[in-house]
Amino acid sequence: MIIISSIDKHDIVKGEAQLDKILPILLAEMGASKAAKLAAKMTGIDKKHCYQRALDL
Repeated sequence: MIIISSIDKHDIVKGEAQLDKILPILLAEMGASKAAKLAAKMTGIDKKHCYQRALDL
């Protein structure tokens, strides 16, 4: 089995930075679950990870 991934460390760091920027804005307007769902759609980061990050904020 061969797995090919186009995601590199730079993409992950960029996504995390984007998540840190948008989550506080979303959380000011809605609950953590909905904010995480929207953040996941916007960043491509897993919804569970976004939700955990929202709870940590």
